Amino acid sequence: MTFTLLDIFALASIVFIGLPHGAFDGGIAYLLGWNQRRFGMAIFTGLYVLLAISVIAIWIMAPTISLVFFLGISLVHFGLGDNHFISLPSDHQYRFFKLLRCLSVFCHGGVVTIALPFFHPEEVSQIFVILSGEDALFLTSILHTLFPVWLAAVVFYLALSA
Repeated sequence: MTFTLLDIFALASIVFIGLPHGAFDGGIAYLLGWNQRRFGMAIFTGLYVLLAISVIAIWIMAPTISLVFFLGISLVHFGLGDNHFISLPSDHQYRFFKLLRCLSVFCHGGVVTIALPFFHPEEVSQIFVILSGEDALFLTSILHTLFPVWLAAVVFYLALSA
């Protein structure tokens, strides 16, 4: 994979400026008390930039594996975004509600990571190739195969919710 000057500029911008999704990470670190330690915010910023550089380096070295992890993290991230309403009650119901929470995460997160690739395979394949090269094309077929599993989980989840 070769990088143009524009690619390097875009990556540097992400590392040093951040994406809008992570724009408040410095503010959150401040609220968590990183500013109360000597050089705390400098340490946090250094670690944050080091982490960003590490993610980019790992993605360059193992792009397909990185994409698989990214999709998994995305599924959990988007699934947990809508999942805060399920509280875990008493001990005798704990396992059922834990299963329900996992099912909810899979169903909600799968909308982005499984359903969208199923309904837009050409576009997603192009994005996968851009992100991880031609080797990542097999992921589209795996996600296509996962769609019936996800759909069955959604139907089951809706039945439980009713």
